[in-house]
Amino acid sequence: MRFDSRQPRTLRLLLATGLLVSLAGCNPMSAFLMNRTGLAYYESGDYTAASKEFQRAVADHPNNPDYIYNLASAVRKQGQVTRAEQLYRQALTLDPGHQPTYHGLARLMVDSGRGIEAAELLTVWATAETWRPEPHIELSWLSRESGDMAVAERHLLNALRASPSHPVVTAHLGQLYQDTGQSDRATAMYQRSLFSDWYQPEVRSRLASLRDQGVGIGQPTSLAAGPNFAAPVYNATAQPTPLITPQFPAIPQPATQPVPQPTAQPGPVATQPTTATKTAGELPVVSPK
Repeated sequence: MRFDSRQPRTLRLLLATGLLVSLAGCNPMSAFLMNRTGLAYYESGDYTAASKEFQRAVADHPNNPDYIYNLASAVRKQGQVTRAEQLYRQALTLDPGHQPTYHGLARLMVDSGRGIEAAELLTVWATAETWRPEPHIELSWLSRESGDMAVAERHLLNALRASPSHPVVTAHLGQLYQDTGQSDRATAMYQRSLFSDWYQPEVRSRLASLRDQGVGIGQPTSLAAGPNFAAPVYNATAQPTPLITPQFPAIPQPATQPVPQPTAQPGPVATQPTTATKTAGELPVVSPK
């Protein structure tokens, strides 16, 4: 492109900016649309088509870790484990605190028989970002995967100290207490979680099931009820708002049979078309199960 010195300076600047954006391959709106299309394919089970759309989204917006995470989730569904791991690590290079990617990579490692490596990965994250509850939630999930409920509880209590009102932390504490027969404590944690975020159908369903069993009837409904926790070491900080729902390991629906352990699988994330989108989640990202 040749610039005419007779063109107004503002026009020349706009033309130059457009050329640079084109050369850089950065087109956030196009990437957003490709990501949405990829998400639709992913949810329908067409992982080949999904990976193609996510790849286009990455090409148009290469610095968005959500799109790279989604691509990793899709190619892993196709059995490309090595490539998926490379993409997960690429996403963490762009955003060292990207929760969906940590969960996806840890899940991949566990499924590949590398549980110790997964624990090391999450422990390093927790050490680097001690003020965030997400690393401790993931460590708790990993402990539950190995059947160590005591350590899982300890990690969740650490998460609670980092963010005393975090609805996902209290919901998972409620699940842990319910699964270990501590119904009163489970009720208190579910109530506390719903106080922070009422729109949690699974948590409301679990709480209702406990009440149907007579737990909590005639007892105070104060969210302060239940176990006393140590004063938080860190003040609660603003939590990132997921675009759909918090994509931490899912809380199973109530059942008459023993509740199965969470079996969250990585999957893609749907983001808004912005160059600074950061989410906390696990799905292809609108950031999987």
